Amino acid sequence: MRLNADDPVHARRYGRMLWSGSFALAVIFSLGLARGSYWVVALPAVLVVGAACTAMAIVGRLLMTTPDEPPDPEP
Repeated sequence: MRLNADDPVHARRYGRMLWSGSFALAVIFSLGLARGSYWVVALPAVLVVGAACTAMAIVGRLLMTTPDEPPDPEP
């Protein structure tokens, strides 16, 4: 089965999945804050820092391994 990016049925399905996931995470986060849990603040911070470090590593590797542009041919 090939997914069509323009199919609104798929877009709505993924939209519902994203909304449900974000709602569940918001509820869990709110319950953790209400309990005064350290982990409810620490875990998202660790994930954000980890994602930023990963993005920096990917961009750095891309910049290191991209070949130089060949010189323009002489007319």
